[in-house]
Amino acid sequence: MPKRARHRNSSSTRRPRRVGYLPLSVLTAAVLTFGMADRTFAQSFYGCEDLDRSHVPIVEGVSGSFFRVDPDLLMDTRLTTAVIESIADTSRNLASRGVRLIFVPVPTKGLVQADQLGPEADRLGFDVRLASALYADTLVQIRANGVTAVDALGAMEGATTGKHQFFQTDPRMTDDGLRTLARAIASEAGESLMGAVSFRTQRGEDVDLESSERFRLQLSCQAELPPVRTRTFKNASPSAVADHAPIAVVQSTITGGDARNFRGHLEQTLRRPITQVSVAESAYDAMTGYLTSDAFRTNRPEAIIWLVPIWQNPTLRGDQPLREIVAAAADRCDLPRETREIAPGSYGIELAAHNPTDSVKLDTGGTPISMATFRFSTSDGRTRARHVLRSDAANATPLTFMPLTGLWPDGATHVTIDVDTALTSAPKISICRG
Repeated sequence: MPKRARHRNSSSTRRPRRVGYLPLSVLTAAVLTFGMADRTFAQSFYGCEDLDRSHVPIVEGVSGSFFRVDPDLLMDTRLTTAVIESIADTSRNLASRGVRLIFVPVPTKGLVQADQLGPEADRLGFDVRLASALYADTLVQIRANGVTAVDALGAMEGATTGKHQFFQTDPRMTDDGLRTLARAIASEAGESLMGAVSFRTQRGEDVDLESSERFRLQLSCQAELPPVRTRTFKNASPSAVADHAPIAVVQSTITGGDARNFRGHLEQTLRRPITQVSVAESAYDAMTGYLTSDAFRTNRPEAIIWLVPIWQNPTLRGDQPLREIVAAAADRCDLPRETREIAPGSYGIELAAHNPTDSVKLDTGGTPISMATFRFSTSDGRTRARHVLRSDAANATPLTFMPLTGLWPDGATHVTIDVDTALTSAPKISICRG
């Protein structure tokens, strides 16, 4: 699990301690000194109070920058061995289908803007050198597993724009940060992915993005906080676009969506159009949505650029999210099994022989589904239910892959699938191998 900076009020920091007999005057002086230090740390340029007791504990840095204790001040954001292996399996499965995966671990705001943290982060135990070393360790491990990975932290540390690469009062990246990321991706991708199209960028007016994070933060501060302001862009290609397979960008809301121009920055640096984009709150949900979409199936890309905030942890929901991504990347499936309709919206198949590394593939034939329940059972009456939930309706697709791990040693004999949407015809249900 990620190592978190210690919170001032955390019970884990309060250990029993014997105090010897000291003169009252010494104890009184110590208490007064502690109180003065605490008030010093609590000073706020914007008149903010009790930020560390808010719903999402926050510390105020310098120059109007604010940082969430979790995840901005996480130090150990290393991906686990299981996560790295799943990313590597996804990369190999995509490569077998002619698709190159470029993995971009996006560092935390505290790492990128460590010079703006201020003394409060030090008091909570944040060590930027340790955090940087652990980020570098994850990068080494990902590359050692054969995955093309971008050193996003190194690129942003070396940026000379002198501007904020994350918004001061919002966890998302600014266009300055996104432009830096685009250049780092193009450098890592190499000449093989470069095109020959010249893009022209026109700058538009400044706009203030809606930000629930800034709104909540403002409730604790007296002075007006820095806005979440960005400049709009319009990209155009003055020359004919070369005939290439598409490039896909899969990302979370940290780097995508709204009025920000990551797609345009990447088109300029790669000199070729970006025609497929998938965005979700979680980068893993965005990848699941993309790999099960019609866009991926009908117009397979040359490369997928996958931007993943290093602190997002897909294993909080078990192994299912990652295994579904691995299975969807491979899509090595048998012919659809004979499907019986048990009731409206409920369908079943006999599983026959299968391995724990296999998956059940549900294909509705075109109807997107946001929720499905898989009820596995054995011949002696044992049952177990698992659920697929697409939390972002925009990423609901006709395909779902349910891994067969975590069942019984001898597996299940059949499965019944309930879907949340009326289907015009029976779905196709297959078994997909490893």
